[in-house]
Amino acid sequence: MTLIDSENLRFIWGLVENYSHVLKDMSDDAACFWLLKQIRENIHLNHAEMVEIKAYIGSRIHLIRDLENPENIQGYGAPV
Repeated sequence: MTLIDSENLRFIWGLVENYSHVLKDMSDDAACFWLLKQIRENIHLNHAEMVEIKAYIGSRIHLIRDLENPENIQGYGAPV
């Protein structure tokens, strides 16, 4: 199992942050596909790394959806 390096993680979450307006209108599968396409076009990764990143994105799709709608996120210590 390879680990996703911090540079690639920053790139992934930068995409999520900068393109949340695009991702919010997509299904979960389409959002994952779009993110993977952007990653593939910008970062040279081998097959095993792409598989790992695909699994990573899929396992964080709920967090990605939360970040698309910041009004749904409550800060630490914020009243509920």
